[in-house]
Amino acid sequence: MARLTMYTATCWREGTSWTVHVAQLDRTTSADRLSEVDAAARGLIARTTGVDPDAVEVVVDLRVPDEITRVLGATAAVRPDPDVISMETVSLRRSLARQLTDHGYDVQDITVSPGVSYPPAKLRAPELGVGQLGVDQLGVDGLRVGDSRVAAGFSAPAVVRPHSGYQHEAFLYHGDDEFLAGTVSFIRDAVALNQPIMVALAEPRLRLIEAALGPHDGDVQFVDLGELGANPARIVPAWLDFIRRNADQPVRGISESQWPGRRPEEVVECQLHEGLLNVAIDPDLPLWLRCPYDVSRLPESIADAALDSHPTLVDADGHHGSTSYGGLHHVESIFRSELPPAPSDCDLLRFGKSDLTLVRDQVNGAAQRAGLSSDRCRALLSAVEEIAINSIRNGGGRAELRTWTRDDALVCQVNDRVELSDPLVGARRPVTRELEERGLWLANQVSDLVQVRSAQQGSTTRVFAWL
Repeated sequence: MARLTMYTATCWREGTSWTVHVAQLDRTTSADRLSEVDAAARGLIARTTGVDPDAVEVVVDLRVPDEITRVLGATAAVRPDPDVISMETVSLRRSLARQLTDHGYDVQDITVSPGVSYPPAKLRAPELGVGQLGVDQLGVDGLRVGDSRVAAGFSAPAVVRPHSGYQHEAFLYHGDDEFLAGTVSFIRDAVALNQPIMVALAEPRLRLIEAALGPHDGDVQFVDLGELGANPARIVPAWLDFIRRNADQPVRGISESQWPGRRPEEVVECQLHEGLLNVAIDPDLPLWLRCPYDVSRLPESIADAALDSHPTLVDADGHHGSTSYGGLHHVESIFRSELPPAPSDCDLLRFGKSDLTLVRDQVNGAAQRAGLSSDRCRALLSAVEEIAINSIRNGGGRAELRTWTRDDALVCQVNDRVELSDPLVGARRPVTRELEERGLWLANQVSDLVQVRSAQQGSTTRVFAWL
């Protein structure tokens, strides 16, 4: 086989486009997007030399400011175990994204190639799978949302290629037709590529997509998110478990955690845990996760918040980079915030290690007055006791318990003086016997909802039992 001729395409940002200079030809062209630089260079080579553009090899040499080069180098130097969450790695990579955005770059156009040398930074256009073939395409067939052939499940021939790295996108849709157009073809792509896919939806969306998909031979796992994600803290570990079960291969997912009728506290926790998915999953892990949002039925504020927690948006006009994506900063802004204050007339107990019986008595009395069943009372007692033990153990031996009842819930709140450093605490399956990890994990498994907030002055953990 003849060796391909190699060309170097040096590119840099000028205004709203990219200037592309092919050194071997000493000629220049331009591209609107960084992902189009390779094609622009090949077109220039073909026009100048007459060779087949697919018969050459193009290396894209991206020229970036020195500060971005330093971040690229630091990011490439930190290669964590994929089963271990590295906050340092996440912070570095999110810093890269923010700096690229600050310099006018479309972060969604690029991924960092591992093992590259610096400077200059060698970047490559992402391996776009079907569904990302162009800004005007949504499904596998290059048809726009709303096209009757998309809604009916028809598709034209397409070249299907696997994705690499983590892709987390918010899919904004209006009505059933657009929902099916953006999900059924996405699932069929996974089946065509032999990629496992987990479809996590609440009813009636789950039945709707099962009926539209019809018989299939692929590895498609359906999960009732109305049950699994009732407490949003269970969503992140479900996706981490799915990744571990299918290690070393690209996988896909659909997850609609926000649906009409969610309680205000559930909405906020969904926003936090959508953001935590960007922290918990390393950018190198090949999960392509599409999160639908029904913008015709959800409040505008929820759709707006999706822009903060998803690097990429998909709608009827195609794929877009989110200009308000917050990464780790978005997670911290929620995790370090204060919850609404407890009522002034709530029951208050200041307790220490020898007062756990008093803690149980207060929670049990509140649960009985609220009319909880014996099973739910035991679950609530277990959750609050685990949290109280953590607070005593780590908070200098003292903490506070507040309980109150409102129209829709019994609420138990524990305050201590411990600042938690990991926003994923309680939302990650514990791998050690640390009480902090185990206690909050267990509380999330048995409770209707758990909210954790932590700052320098201490932590607040609020447990809800819906009435």
